[in-house]
Amino acid sequence: MFDAERSQIAVEGRVFLDLNSDEVTADTVYDVASLTKVMATTPVIRRLVEDGHLDLTSQVGEFVPECAWPHVTVEQLLRHESGLPPYFECAPPQGREVQDQVMFATQATGTGQTLYSCLNFIALQVLAEKVTGRGLDRLFQDWVARPLGLASSGFGLGAVAAPTGASPGEVHDPACAARGGVSGNAGLYSTITDVVRFGQSVLREEPSIWTQIRPLRRGLGWDCASPGGLMEQAGWDAATIGHTGFTGCSLWLDLAKKRGCALLSNRTVLDPDAVHIHKVRSWVAELYRWTYFSVD
Repeated sequence: MFDAERSQIAVEGRVFLDLNSDEVTADTVYDVASLTKVMATTPVIRRLVEDGHLDLTSQVGEFVPECAWPHVTVEQLLRHESGLPPYFECAPPQGREVQDQVMFATQATGTGQTLYSCLNFIALQVLAEKVTGRGLDRLFQDWVARPLGLASSGFGLGAVAAPTGASPGEVHDPACAARGGVSGNAGLYSTITDVVRFGQSVLREEPSIWTQIRPLRRGLGWDCASPGGLMEQAGWDAATIGHTGFTGCSLWLDLAKKRGCALLSNRTVLDPDAVHIHKVRSWVAELYRWTYFSVD
């Protein structure tokens, strides 16, 4: 739990069932899965837009002319309105072939319709790297991690991270693993301290299109709390943005009250079908409510 300046961090348990495994601390490194989309890829794309190298209306075909959907825009990729399918129909191929499979994927719906897809953020990575000539991992370090002081965050940290059920040292997301551990949809590792610090930086921002709320639709990279959904039921303001990660991570920011909460876990070790993580996230949302709202 945190506001723009302060935080309350609670840790519990061990990184694995083995009683000899390390105890969880505020410095335990986790595979944060799709939090990569909002902590790494979206800030990098935002920097490119604000510096004039890209525009939200820029079309993919301007940079990848051979793309199967050249008229899709940067904004549509960020908002998951490109029409791309949610993931690969089968296990992703290796290396460069992953990128080719994304850029030549057949759209599952028409543009403008919301369909959450990891392929959108792999495509955004392709654009960022074409424009800058640099890898997403380096862009993240130079433009996000160093300026914000995220000293324990980065790609390729699987060897020191809590296990996820994937092969030791390997990132959990198959597409990211096939791309060598650096991908726009997943692959970032972080600690609860760094995730909170990143969330606080967003809370301190002035309102902008990058944190704009769109009920029943997605923001630029961010998810928006649904009317009547989990976050609203737990007492969060309608002006709430956030994201979850498949490994059991989440980050939610109440922009109206300038407060937020983050959860890091490696639930995929014991809960691969996500049977229990939804209950945990609901409990965390309720805990936030009683921690903060009871003293308002």
